[in-house]
Amino acid sequence: MERPAFDRLLTAALPEIQQAVQKYAILYRRAHEWEDVAQTVLLKMLRFADQYDPYKGDLVPWACVIIINTIKTSVAQKSVWPVREEFNDLIIDRTPAHADSNPEELAQAAFILSNLNEEARLFVEGYNYPEIAARRGFRSRSTARARIDNCGERLSRILGITANKGRRTRMYAKV
Repeated sequence: MERPAFDRLLTAALPEIQQAVQKYAILYRRAHEWEDVAQTVLLKMLRFADQYDPYKGDLVPWACVIIINTIKTSVAQKSVWPVREEFNDLIIDRTPAHADSNPEELAQAAFILSNLNEEARLFVEGYNYPEIAARRGFRSRSTARARIDNCGERLSRILGITANKGRRTRMYAKV
C-alpha cells in the first residue's frame, strides 16, 4: 500500500485505534499510561506501514496486535526482579525454625495449600507451563498459565494482599 493511502486510512481509523488502546490499557492495568502507549503504537504503525496488506484484513485488528504487543513489552520492561542470590538469601533468612513457628502462620499456610489447584501445586514444585499442560492434559501451555494465574488472584483476594504480575523465573529444580 502506498504511504499517502496508508496515512489517509490511519487518519480515518484513529478514533477506533485510540478506543482500542484505552480498552487494552485498562485490561492490562495500564490505564494511566494509555496516551504513551497510543503514541508508541502510532509510531510503530507508521514504521511498519509497508507490512500492512489491506487485502488480508482491516487496519484496526492489525493495530490491536501492535497495541497488545506494545503493552506487553512495556510491562516486561518495567518488571523489576531481585538478583537471584539475594532473593534466595532473603528466603533463607526469613524461614522460621519449626520451634519458632507461629500457630497463625501455620494455619494460614495450611489454608493456602488447601486452596491451591493442581496446576499451582505443580508450578510450586518447579514444573514449567508446557510440562504442567502435558501432565494435566491441556492442549496448550497458556491454559495452565491462566489456571495458575486465576488461583493466585483468588488467593490474593482472599488473603487481602496485592500481587504484582511479572515474568516468572524457575528458581528450583523439580521435587
